[in-house]
Parts: sequence; C-alpha cells; structure tokens
Amino acid sequence: MLKEAGCYVNDAVLGSVDRILSLAFFDDKSKPNKVSYGDTEITEHHAGNYRFNDKIKAELTNNDFKVLFEDAIKTGLLKAEQYDASQPFTIGCRYERKDACRLLKFNKRVPGQNIGGYFIDKDHDTCPIFITYHKSENISETIQYGDYFKNPSVMHMYSKNKRRIEGAEIQKLYRGVEEGKPALDMHMFVKKSDDEGTSFIYLGPCEIIKGSMQQEFSRRQDGKEDPIVSMDLKLAVPVDADRYYMLTEK
Repeated sequence: MLKEAGCYVNDAVLGSVDRILSLAFFDDKSKPNKVSYGDTEITEHHAGNYRFNDKIKAELTNNDFKVLFEDAIKTGLLKAEQYDASQPFTIGCRYERKDACRLLKFNKRVPGQNIGGYFIDKDHDTCPIFITYHKSENISETIQYGDYFKNPSVMHMYSKNKRRIEGAEIQKLYRGVEEGKPALDMHMFVKKSDDEGTSFIYLGPCEIIKGSMQQEFSRRQDGKEDPIVSMDLKLAVPVDADRYYMLTEK
C-alpha cells in the first residue's frame, strides 16, 4: 500500500516505525520520553497489521476524545503534504535534530546536546550534520567553528574540538572516501543563526571530498591550542541561489 502511494519504504523503515509506535525509540531520560507518552505501546503489530492498544480503543468510544484524535491525524497528514514522501528528507524543508534521528532510523533518539554538529550512528552507518552558519559571539569558544560555503556545492566544515585525523571518530567519518565508496550516509542541515530556533534547512546528502581533510589547531583565549580537523563536504545537489544568499548574507 505504501509503495503504491509512492512512499519511501523498506524493511528498515518499517522497523523504525515499529520502534516509534512501541515507544522504544523514546526510551531515554530526555523528555518527552517513553513515560511522557504513557509508557505503553501505541499499537500492536502482528503479521503486517497494526492495531491500537486497548486503552486507546477504549478512549475512542468517547466522542470528544475521538474528535481530537482524528483532528491530530488530519493535521499531521496536512503538514506532511509539504514533504516528498518518496524520500527520507525533502531539500529546503526544515527539520530538528530529533527529526533526523527518527528519519534516519536511529534505534533510539539521541539528545540534541549529544549530537552537536554531527553524529555517527554506528548501527545504520548514517551521519546527520548540523551547521549554524552565523554563530553567536556568546557561545563557548570550544564550539566556535568557522564552517563556511566555498561555493553552492561545497561546505568547508570543522570537526568537533580536540580531534585528530588519526583518531577513531575522524577515521569513521573518512572510511571508504579514498576508495570512492564512502561508508557513511551523510546528510547536511544548515540554519542561518540561532535566531531561527532549533530547526535546520535540509540541503541534501553530501560526501567528504577525497584529500580535503587537514589537521588544524584552534587557539583558545588562554593561549593554548586544541587539535581540530577541517574537511570539505560536497553536496549532491548545489544550493539554489536564493537559499545560498539567505544563508550566507549577514
């Protein structure tokens, strides 16, 4: 049914749906979490059939609850019309870090502060990248990364602080790049500044450009230097002119 409707679906997607509806995806301390949502599976899934749990079925006999329930579903379907259902993400649309976790089929949600500028999901070999283009002067010097567009197709990006090229994290990012077969499925999300809130514009899939990694050092206010790695990321689809100007113009 989903394939006939033109939806992006496979066994991994259906497994992710199960984790969300069973609330396993939300099984952490960050709120809203599994307990916040009632600590009970929303649906029961057997042999390809989904059924609401007994509590929801009982509540649906209450007309007021039913009206609100149906309204929430209709609102969700209406909001979904802005997205391309044949792809996990839609270029130009906005997503939060938690949305990326869900749509990249993470086994569990990862708190935003743990993701930071990027996060390597070892279970699915995916890596969402989040860039705030114009950073606030008030943020910690340890995250004052100077990421910038070289052109509409290439973003110059910095690793997290205190990283070396030979380190495990950077090697995971670069795995397969030399051979022309990057191991990680990388996706870039960018926002102009923190004034835009917690959502980022999806710019599309990207890859590290072979040979672009450089070991650098960032100087702290106390005069000491921390190792950091820079790299160039090539987008599969160049950023359109209007969006590029909006993001880069101060």
